[in-house]
Amino acid sequence: MPKPIVCLSEQLRQYLEAFRPCFSKRQWKYFVTVLLGLIECEERKTMTGLVRVVGERISLSGLSRFMSKWPWSAIEVAQTWMQRFRQRLEPLVQSEHRRLKAEQTKRIGRPKATVVTGYLIFDDSVHSKPKGRKMGGLGQHFSNTERRVVNGHCLFTGLYVLLGQRCPLPAMMYRQKSVCQMSAQAILRFWTLTACLICFLEEQRALAPGRQLTCSDVRRNVQEDHRLNLLFWLEERFKAGYSVEQISIQLAL
Repeated sequence: MPKPIVCLSEQLRQYLEAFRPCFSKRQWKYFVTVLLGLIECEERKTMTGLVRVVGERISLSGLSRFMSKWPWSAIEVAQTWMQRFRQRLEPLVQSEHRRLKAEQTKRIGRPKATVVTGYLIFDDSVHSKPKGRKMGGLGQHFSNTERRVVNGHCLFTGLYVLLGQRCPLPAMMYRQKSVCQMSAQAILRFWTLTACLICFLEEQRALAPGRQLTCSDVRRNVQEDHRLNLLFWLEERFKAGYSVEQISIQLAL
């Protein structure tokens, strides 16, 4: 059953509030819809699939304009989640510095400065689009998977790892000079919002270090919260005297 925005888990709701300054009031609803859809959608993550699992009255054309035309900055969104990552890791880094200093062998002179090492992981993946004709940013790229040049997108993505915590970096796209004028904004925005969700899952995973949760585990836990919230929401509606037809309209069924 589609989940309305009112069924968001409290953790996801608080996380999304940090990004409200990045969007207008109209854009905000579509931003929340995409993130909720990415969590709930078990099929291919197409715009149609996202709209199908979210119980809000939004149009596919509106979602398409949000991804490709409406004026919002993917860089600003990325800076917001990276700032959250820095704030969350700062006390852990300071604690690690203190631990390293305490373990240093005492000797004459100034002690060596401690270093907390982070790692940058980069990947450039070719996503083949054999049937693509009018998609923005398409080019000819060599695919290591298919061992040949294919028609598609080449995305450059990165991950910063520090003290076992991971933060996705904004995605970029390789484009040949002959196609560099073609718009690929919708694709980069989609990957930006996907990375935004990954950052949320990583934050939740870090809250339970002893349980060895994966991002998939966290996603399933959030889905379960949404199901429970939906049941409570339906119960409140029926107690308030809403008819099945009225609830169906609210759920955009």
